Formats: sequence, C-alpha cells, structure tokens
Amino acid sequence: MPIPSPRLIEFHRLAPFERVTHQFHEWGLCFDGAIVILPSNSSFIEGAQKLVVVPSRRTIAINLQAPVDQATVWVRGYQSIHLSALDRDGHCLALSFTEAASANCPPQPACLQKISINVAGIYRLVLESKSSFVLEGLQL
Repeated sequence: MPIPSPRLIEFHRLAPFERVTHQFHEWGLCFDGAIVILPSNSSFIEGAQKLVVVPSRRTIAINLQAPVDQATVWVRGYQSIHLSALDRDGHCLALSFTEAASANCPPQPACLQKISINVAGIYRLVLESKSSFVLEGLQL
C-alpha cells in the first residue's frame, strides 16, 4: 500500500494515554514504543495544549509498509533528538538530529524543532533521545 506523499500526520484523533500502534495503518504506518499524552509538564506546552506522542520506552519506531524517500518530524525536547532512517533490512540509511537546547532557546517551553531526512528506500524511522521528548507531527 503506497503512502500518499506528502502527508502530515497529527495525533488529534487519538485519545490521551492511548498506545499508538496500528491507528495509522490505512496510511501504511505502524508505531512501536509510542503513547499519546496531553502534556502536563509546562516544558512541553506552547500555547494551547494539544495531543503529542511520547516514547513509552526510550525510542519511538515507525514502520512503513512501503518505502518513502523523505520524512520530517516536529519534536520538542532539551537534549539532542536523533532521527534514524533504516532500510528494509534494518541498515541505517541516514541520521539527523536536533541540537540540544541552548541560549537561543528559552527554558520554558522547549523549542519545537524540525528534523528532515531525504534518502531513497526508508522503511523504518527511529526517534531517540537521552531525555524526555515529544513528537508533535510527522510528514512523509
């Protein structure tokens, strides 16, 4: 099943504390290690509260039924957040990351940052960080 591209995926149709797994199956996406929350920590709230995805462990993995050539995520956190793009066999095709918070980013809330990867044959995306982070949007 091909993934329509580009498609912005937001999480507003899910319920707080819902595990994210196959809810986006019709778009060819399957999540692993993800849960939806309405942030209560002011570090992850900017303006009106909205649903975001957080890792239930240390990483969020997004498996794709069909390969894509580009992926963009919008994330918020204080430590560097890494986005890895893997091929069908699990080999890393590309890695991109955010910078850790700096003087350019006020302490509250954490800055919303965009990470993009453009490489052919992406079958799996993995987001990870050494500290808490939120995923606010995904575009394929």
